[in-house]
Order: sequence, then structure tokens, then C-alpha cells
Amino acid sequence: MIKPNIADFSGIIVHLTGDGFLVDSPTVQDAVKCAITLQDELASCGLDFRMGVNVGDIVDDGEDIHGEGENVVAGLEGLAEPSSIVISADVYNQVKNRVDAEYKDKGAQKVKTSMTQSKLM
Repeated sequence: MIKPNIADFSGIIVHLTGDGFLVDSPTVQDAVKCAITLQDELASCGLDFRMGVNVGDIVDDGEDIHGEGENVVAGLEGLAEPSSIVISADVYNQVKNRVDAEYKDKGAQKVKTSMTQSKLM
């Protein structure tokens, strides 16, 4: 269910963890739509994933990605409630008129070494 949905939105899984995964998407809009679709399908199976979506610089070393963009998304995921998605303010500004979803302002949040504005979906 996860890999086919990610592929449907042209995403690529770049890192697997014990209980999660990191996806690189070609556009912010695709990333948010993919996250919403995944949450809907995972919830129907009784799975409570937490997701974060960010846009930012990353470095691809051929085996994994690193950088500020990856650090912030990991922090946003940590702020998410089960079965929810937390997006950065930069993501929100790019998708608010393009992705129909209910957005709730979580205000300024400290994640890793960065301060970011975030929205809960």
C-alpha cells in the first residue's frame, strides 16, 4: 500500500527506518497529496502513522539524504499526533490554495536546530 501510493505521486523512498520512511517528492503539492492519501489508507487499516512535510535543501550522497530540509521534516513528524500530518509554513504557503485540506496553525515550533512555523493537517 505504501510503495504504490508513493509511486503514484512520483515519490521515491530514500531511507527506511525501523518503523518509518523518508520520501523525496518532485513537488511540494505531490508530497502533501501523497501524505494525505497515505494517511487515509493507513487509517482504514488501523495504523496510526505520524507524518511531516517540509521543503528545504538536502544533500544526496548516493545512499541517503542529509541536510536542513531532512532535519526539519524529522522534527515536524515528531510534532504530529497519531494519524496526522504536520507541514512547515513554507509548505503551507505553497499548497494552501492548491490542496484542499483542513489546516490548523500550530504556531512557531523548535525542531532540531531550527525554528519553524507549522500547520497541522
